[in-house]
Amino acid sequence: MYTRARKILAIATPCVLGWFFAYMAIDVFTDYGFGLFVWLPTVMGALTTMIIGFKNDAPRNRSRNLSYLVLLIFCLGLLTFAWEGVICFLMAAPMGFLFTYIGHRIGWLIIHGKPKGNPPLMMLILAISVPAFMAFENSVKIPDHLRLVRTSIEINAPAETVWKNVI
Repeated sequence: MYTRARKILAIATPCVLGWFFAYMAIDVFTDYGFGLFVWLPTVMGALTTMIIGFKNDAPRNRSRNLSYLVLLIFCLGLLTFAWEGVICFLMAAPMGFLFTYIGHRIGWLIIHGKPKGNPPLMMLILAISVPAFMAFENSVKIPDHLRLVRTSIEINAPAETVWKNVI
């Protein structure tokens, strides 16, 4: 089993990194999407699973549930810091849970797969990949295809009659 200290480390590390990366995406890069909503939950799920399971026989379902708990604490932190709102989380929750689960599976395979990887190195690479991906995403500027749309309503009545009904 895993110790209480390892569990706290497995919760605190992805949350603190996630809050820092979310700050970078929202306030520094200001142009976020895939990096914040897909890659960050994936990496957080992988990091949680790798920290709790490295040289440890933590059950898969407990590490998965801990990954979901990390996502929940991360979201509560974003609410506390007022970076996002409740409606945003409700819309992003299905994606967040899916990609956290995918990250959990990736972390589990790195630790328990064959051939076994180097979990500390992989944790570092995954952690560095998040801001790198966000910076790349921000640097690629795809022009928006905008078109002008004008709408108007024509009323067949004198202006005095119309204004009496409007005001």
